Amino acid sequence: MIEVFITNIFIYINKYIIIMNGRKIFDEIYGTVLFFSLRILAIALGLYIGYYIISTRAMDKLDNLCLTHSSNCMTVEVYRYKNTFLARDDVSQIWFWYNGTTLYVYGQANGTCQSTGGKPFEPVNAFQMTVVKESNGNEQIRFSALPNVCIDGINTILNYYKNELNLQMESFIIRRKNPSEVINIYTIIQSMYDNNIFKFKA
Repeated sequence: MIEVFITNIFIYINKYIIIMNGRKIFDEIYGTVLFFSLRILAIALGLYIGYYIISTRAMDKLDNLCLTHSSNCMTVEVYRYKNTFLARDDVSQIWFWYNGTTLYVYGQANGTCQSTGGKPFEPVNAFQMTVVKESNGNEQIRFSALPNVCIDGINTILNYYKNELNLQMESFIIRRKNPSEVINIYTIIQSMYDNNIFKFKA
């Protein structure tokens, strides 16, 4: 009986050792799997965050270049000289001239002008422009309408910039800050100012 009892004790001890070793092996395997799973998850998360950041910046760059959401963009062709410019937008094809003090818009004013010495004159809308800094820090151009005037025709002004000053026309694709706004002379000038195409003389 004593021999059987001792034998059974050894059997139970051996089984206990086997079970404990099995648990230890299982714990080691589980720990290893968990460790590598967490590493894979961290790598995947890092790749996703990196992709998101890069793609977001890339989209911003494409937006600024008007390669995406191009309906929010416009093309403006400009001759620039010092703090003056002669420009037209690609949609309306309306010419507008800023001589450093006053903005003149061709093709919109009613009436006729008499030529002097064979030199053609055209009626134009005239505006005084001032910049107002808003509470949010944005600079907004304010337009004050002046009486319509007769000035040199557009071909005369165009010839001055193109031939006398020997300037090349520059083409700018610009994004509007507020795409919901109607495209008109006011939003075009504001967009040009926002994109540093011209600045008012200090």
